[in-house]
Amino acid sequence: MTDEASPRRAAAPTGTETGLLPPPQEWIMGESFTTTADVAVPEKLLDQVIGQDHAVTVVRKAAEQKRHVMLIGDPGTGKSMLARAMTEFLPKEELEDVIAYPNPEDQNTPRNLYALGATYARAGDTANALTYLRRARAQAQARNQGQLLISIDRDLQALEAVARP
Repeated sequence: MTDEASPRRAAAPTGTETGLLPPPQEWIMGESFTTTADVAVPEKLLDQVIGQDHAVTVVRKAAEQKRHVMLIGDPGTGKSMLARAMTEFLPKEELEDVIAYPNPEDQNTPRNLYALGATYARAGDTANALTYLRRARAQAQARNQGQLLISIDRDLQALEAVARP
């Protein structure tokens, strides 16, 4: 189908009539650059987003108000670019140190140690993995956490078998 035969093109008003940019073929004729180096690129990433004016406004307001934004769309529509751009508008605050003390009465302590041991195991640090898994096992046993003990024992056996020369 040619451009002349296309009903959408024939009925569409030109860019100047709608207040929008004209079609790229018309727009490019009015520009006077020879290379892309001549094109000015905005400093802020959010100002570089093209064709998502409403999303840009929402992201800008959400960042200023410290709100969440859920971006849904097809691949290539600019969701990741909008999310990265949002960080430029978040308030620049001083970081605050937080000190957390372990609670020996917390029933989740063995699970946390188990998770830490598993993380070390995935990273290939067998010595630290065994240390934390053994500590998790001792605490799980002291708390009579049978199901957790079964999982820890399974992983400990597998890791100890790998650690043996």
